[in-house]
Amino acid sequence: MISSSIYNFNLNLRQLISAITPAVFIKRKTTSIVSQPEDLQGGNFLVIDNDPFSCFIIGRNIENLQGRVQIAESVHDALLKIKHEEYDAILADIKLIGVQPETHQQFKDVPVVALTPVKSEEVRLALARAGIADWIEKDVSPEALLQKLARFISPQQTDC
Repeated sequence: MISSSIYNFNLNLRQLISAITPAVFIKRKTTSIVSQPEDLQGGNFLVIDNDPFSCFIIGRNIENLQGRVQIAESVHDALLKIKHEEYDAILADIKLIGVQPETHQQFKDVPVVALTPVKSEEVRLALARAGIADWIEKDVSPEALLQKLARFISPQQTDC
């Protein structure tokens, strides 16, 4: 007797391809009144997430957009990294940091962008009340990541 199994799963190939494709190939022409930066060059970001796949996708997208990224698997690891390096923004899984303002105050003056799978208005309001600078969905596109993070990059220091 032959037995077989059927498995069904959804895979977002667009996001996976953009994570492993250089940023040059994923940029789209858009028309905008406000000039948007083309990359995250000069930006240094810390991702706090205990999901290796999310870290890989977000980290690769930041790198493809010419930004620097480090990964912390816990708030404790993130606090250790912050002692030794400056970041333009922290992207943190909302499940790890929660919405209590005390948690975010530990990150000093670094803006926190919450990574969340939830799209509800209630969550957005709770994040705003907690002092989180912005939020982004975990399955973020490179274009949306660029739009959210570019505003946090410190201007480059030039020697005169």
